[in-house]
Amino acid sequence: MKILLDTNVYVAAKNREDNRYSEAITLIEHIDEGRLRCVVPTIVIAELCAGYYQMGDPVGADELLTGFITSPSYEIASLDHKTACEAGRLRAELGLRLPDAIIVATALTTNANAIVTYDVEMNKSEPYVKVVEPSKIRLRW
Repeated sequence: MKILLDTNVYVAAKNREDNRYSEAITLIEHIDEGRLRCVVPTIVIAELCAGYYQMGDPVGADELLTGFITSPSYEIASLDHKTACEAGRLRAELGLRLPDAIIVATALTTNANAIVTYDVEMNKSEPYVKVVEPSKIRLRW
């Protein structure tokens, strides 16, 4: 199964005090162990790196990117013209914020089975792609 993790799942997995930490970290461990494949939109990388740089941790940003690049479980999806145009259409049609529309468009253009997120606004994209919380992910649907 190929999923796309929204930024908020990675953020929850980074913060041990977040009440969603355990389920987020477990899901990422499943990806790291090769039980799931994961699409990583470049906008998610930008959002995560911004957090590392705001915390004064450029090494953390480098380690994150190196992990995505070197792991066979992760597929980095760049924002090309086709995905950008699809994101514009989704933003106009569904009223999503542009970063969310880019994430949904990336899921569609990479044939991800689902977007995994804590953001209930992403449910607007259900006509096009399955949206689930991390706790609802099963290794086999």
